[in-house]
Amino acid sequence: MKTSTLRATALSLALGGCPLLPAYAGEAVDPPGAGSKQADLGAVTGLAVGAVAAGPIGAVVGGAAGALIGDHYHRQAQSKAALAADLERSESERAGECRRLRGPARLRGLQR
Repeated sequence: MKTSTLRATALSLALGGCPLLPAYAGEAVDPPGAGSKQADLGAVTGLAVGAVAAGPIGAVVGGAAGALIGDHYHRQAQSKAALAADLERSESERAGECRRLRGPARLRGLQR
């Protein structure tokens, strides 16, 4: 009876924390090698779900898998933010180049 109560509590905590995952998302430009909230949250969630599903061994495996998945999600968010910043910079450079090249052509058209 005590084991089933413990498992039910762990499962409710794990499932109750799932909607909070986006709220704990870290910034996408963390320094390399720094821990991330996604990896920490994945490890805790994996630990809880693994403990409920397969006991102590499941807790260890679930914690490790959750940390890896959370770290992958964190790295993906960092890449996405870096690509978006690079795209914004490229588009602004391109727009400036187009304006610079069109300026003399407009002046030549007005002089005719």
